Amino acid sequence: MVKVFYLLFTNQHNCIYRPINGGKGQIYDIAYIAIARIFKARIFIHHHATSYISNESLLFKIFLKTSGADTTHIVLGQSMANALTLRFSVPSQKIVTLSNCYFFESWPPQSTPLSDSTLAIGHLSNLCIDKGIDTFALLCRELDQLNISFTAKIAGPFADKYAEKIVTDLCKDLPCINYLGPLYGEAKVHFFHNLDIFILPSKNEAEPLVLYEAAQHGTFLIGGTVGCMKDVIESLGVFSSTLENQKKWVCQTAKFISAEHKSISCTETRTDRLSKLQELITAAQENMQHILKALKNAEA
Repeated sequence: MVKVFYLLFTNQHNCIYRPINGGKGQIYDIAYIAIARIFKARIFIHHHATSYISNESLLFKIFLKTSGADTTHIVLGQSMANALTLRFSVPSQKIVTLSNCYFFESWPPQSTPLSDSTLAIGHLSNLCIDKGIDTFALLCRELDQLNISFTAKIAGPFADKYAEKIVTDLCKDLPCINYLGPLYGEAKVHFFHNLDIFILPSKNEAEPLVLYEAAQHGTFLIGGTVGCMKDVIESLGVFSSTLENQKKWVCQTAKFISAEHKSISCTETRTDRLSKLQELITAAQENMQHILKALKNAEA
C-alpha cells in the first residue's frame, strides 16, 4: 500500500487496476481504493467472485461508496453485471464483461466422437458437497434406475471423509463408475476428451475454468445456475437448472439425458458446441483489448 501511495503521489500512475478480495479482505481493498480516490486516480475493479454480490455484503456496500460512481467494474458474466446494477445501482455503462474463457486457446482442439454407444459422463472437482459430489452420485443412481447405458468417471481429491464415503459407496454399488483420483496435465486432458457429458452440480461457483476445459473437447455441459455458470452453460447451448431442490434437479437432469443422449454425443452437435465456444473466446479477446485500451487511455 505504501508503494501505491508513492506511485500516485509522484504522478507515476494515473489509474489503479485491482482484483477485489472476498470477505474481510475487502477492508484492505477499501483502504487501498481510498488512497486512489485521494489522488483522483481512475479506478478499475476486477470481480472474480460472486458471494459478496449475491449476499449483498455490508463491506462491499462500503467498498462501492468508497470507490465512487466513476469506477469501472470488470465482471465475469452478464449475471454478475445484472446483479451489480439491480442490487447496488452500479450504472451498466460502468460495467465491462471479461469471461474466463479469455484464458483458453483461440482454436479449440478438434472434437472426436466417441465410438462406444455407451454414454460416458464425468465429474471433476475438489470433491465435496459444495461442488456437488452428492448430487452427482444421486444422478448416477437415477440413471441406473432408468436403465440408461452409461459409464461414469470421477476425478479430483477428496475434501473430506464424507465425500470419500459417497464415492466409495457409489463405486461399490455401480460397477460402471470409476474413481480416478486427482488428475493433472495430459491425464486431465484425456479425461475430458473421452467424455460425452461433463457434470458440475456445484452450489458455490463464479465462472469455473473446468467448464471451459471440458468444452474444448465438444463435451456437453450440465450444471447449476450459481454465479455465472448459467451464462456459460446456456451460451454453449447445453443444460443448466437451479439446484435449490436437489431431488427435482436430479429427476429433471436424468429425464433430459434419457431423452437426448443420442443427440448429445453425435458429431454435428459436438461441432456446434465447439463453434459456440470459439465465438465466446473471440468475444472475450475483443473485450480484453477494450479493457487494455481503457487502461492505457486512463494513464495518458
